[in-house]
Amino acid sequence: MIKPIKKLSDAEIQQLNSGVSSTLKKIIELEKTENIKSAGRPKKENKKIPIGLKLSPWLNEWMNRQPESKANLIEKALIEYYQIPKHLNPDNNPET
Repeated sequence: MIKPIKKLSDAEIQQLNSGVSSTLKKIIELEKTENIKSAGRPKKENKKIPIGLKLSPWLNEWMNRQPESKANLIEKALIEYYQIPKHLNPDNNPET
């Protein structure tokens, strides 16, 4: 059997409406803050990212003795070995 719906008083209706409106206000405020651009320098899209890499000890020691950074040595070696085209490197892109 279906139970009859309780008739709400005006005070209960107003309380429900205020609860909904406050929730909506919070959602609107969150949307506004998400659309606001942050101050300062814009983030670089092609930023290099740190990664963890396990190397043999002898290779790590050799890289430590080189004047270039490990990242530059690895990047140059991979580009040369796998013949990666320059147009795939966003740092070489003349449009930016």
